[in-house]
Formats: sequence, C-alpha cells, structure tokens
Amino acid sequence: MTTINRLSKGIAFSLLMSTSLTSVATTYSAAKEDAERATAIGLGTGVVVGAVVAGPVGAFVVGTIGALIGKDTAQTESLSVMTDSLNEKNAELYALQQAFDQQSAALEMARVTQQQTNMVEASIPTLLSNVQFKTGSVEVEPAFKPQLDLIAHALGNNTSLTIRLTGHADQRGDTQFNQALSMQRALSVKTYLEAKGVNDSQIDVIAVGEQFSKTDTFEGNFFDRKVEMEISPAAQLASTDDQ
Repeated sequence: MTTINRLSKGIAFSLLMSTSLTSVATTYSAAKEDAERATAIGLGTGVVVGAVVAGPVGAFVVGTIGALIGKDTAQTESLSVMTDSLNEKNAELYALQQAFDQQSAALEMARVTQQQTNMVEASIPTLLSNVQFKTGSVEVEPAFKPQLDLIAHALGNNTSLTIRLTGHADQRGDTQFNQALSMQRALSVKTYLEAKGVNDSQIDVIAVGEQFSKTDTFEGNFFDRKVEMEISPAAQLASTDDQ
C-alpha cells in the first residue's frame, strides 16, 4: 500500500507540475501578446515580466526600466526622423548656396565685362569730320558721299557708336533763316545716313545757325557752311550732353 500510495502521489505531483508549467506558459504567452499590442512596448513588457518574476515589486521595478527603454526607443526614433529632416534641409541649403554662387559669378563676370567695355569705349577718341555746303544749299554734294558711305558702314557694323550732326551757317542773311538753314543741312546728312542703313537712334541732330561763324570773308564763309560730324561711343556722347 505504501508503494501504491507513493506512486499515486508521484503521479499526482507530476500532473500538478505539468498543469503549473502549462499555466505559466499560458500566462507568459498571453502577457507577451498583450505586450506586443500595447502602445508603450517597453512599459508593458516590463510590467508583465516583472509580475511573473518578482511579483508587484518586480512589476514596478522592471516596468520602470521597460518604460525608460521604451522612452529611449521613442527618442531614438524621433532623433532619426529629425536627423533625416535636417539632412534634407541641409541638401536644400546646399542647392540654394550653389545657385547663389553661380548667380554671383555671373554678375561678377557681367561687371568685369562691362568695365572692360567702358574702358575700351573711353579709349576711343571722338572722330570729327565735316560736310561742306554751297551758299543757301541743303543738298549733300557728291564729293562728300564716299565719306558718308564709310561713316554709315562703320555705324552700321557697330551699334555702340553714335554720330552727332551739328548744322552751321555763315553770317550772311537773316539770323532766323540761318538757324533754319543749318538745321536743314544737318537733317540732309541724317537722311543720307539712314538711307545707308544707320539706325535713327544712333544719330543726334542739332543746329547752331551762324553762332560759331568765324569770318565774314568770301573764302572764309565756305568753312562756316557745314555740318560738323562727331563720331563716338554712345556713353561718351551722352556724357558730353550732361556737361
């Protein structure tokens, strides 16, 4: 009877141990599933493990550790997101810096080019020439047309050049008539140049009449009946207007 009782107790103890292990396994499995579903992964896992291992005190201690782990994980993920965002912003700033540098280089090149152009134009002297007229006439004489053809060719090939046409008259006759006569002479030269292809914007026309007549002799009057031509860069001509 003693042997049978011992066997019965052994079997009962084995069944009890098996049931206990099964219960523990079931409890652990359920706790694990609950932890995986929990929003605070570290806190949930720490509480469950702490309760299984060390009761309420263990649940508090290990749960606290789990919460810290969960918080650290969240901070790590947040830092990763912020790092990615910062990298994107850095890439955008780099692209903007590159564009700014390119624009700055282009502006500097344009400035240097303009400076060089100004230096070249400043070094070009004003070219002076005259077209003479017969008494009381506004017609361009054939002798001066080859000269005007060369001037028209130079102006047509270089639009940065301009020409100022200043009409003159001698002292004979009425002052108002001489003023109108000098203007018509300047306009005659302008019309000839435009017919040869010179742009209107390159031609400046003024008239001074008899204002600068130097002599009243017959031969001297020939030199007063003229259109004076000044050829120069546009900027240089504009500067003389301001003086």
